[in-house]
Amino acid sequence: MLRIFSKITLVYFYISVALFAQASAQEYNTSSNLLLVGQFGELCTMCEAIVLCDDREIKQEYTQIPDDGSFTVYHFHTRTFWSQVFTIWDVFISNFNTSSVEKRGHTRPIDRYDIQNGEWKIPQRIDARLTLDPGVIDLAQTKIDRITREWLDKNNQAIGTCQRLPLWMSLETISKNTSGSH
Repeated sequence: MLRIFSKITLVYFYISVALFAQASAQEYNTSSNLLLVGQFGELCTMCEAIVLCDDREIKQEYTQIPDDGSFTVYHFHTRTFWSQVFTIWDVFISNFNTSSVEKRGHTRPIDRYDIQNGEWKIPQRIDARLTLDPGVIDLAQTKIDRITREWLDKNNQAIGTCQRLPLWMSLETISKNTSGSH
């Protein structure tokens, strides 16, 4: 009896996650335009992402982390165990009220790499808060507007732009330049 109940609960969870992701993407209708949102909704709990931000006035599209220059790289890690547990609760609650989940968002650990003239500084571990309403990633000292991809200071003044980079190639570059210090 317990096995059947467990299977039913698991099926309900997967259906709820799928419906929540679909509802989020439909509500914003910008899932392909919102930074760190994919076709199934918000960045998944077990997903990692690499975002590069720089202060160039002319937006430059990168296909990988550059070998030289000055910029900041954010490595978004998977959510912590308890954060993932709360995701289950959020998905359940979203069946009744989505606005609170979108405003509260979620946190996840990230490593911040500051690169100055091609020289990598020691990474900092910080917590980022990702929200859908408003579409902002709060990075303690700075923010990223998920719609415009602007990099903002504490006073919401634009200091540059950000973009997502391919994960595996970026992880190789980070590893090469930090010698495993993260």
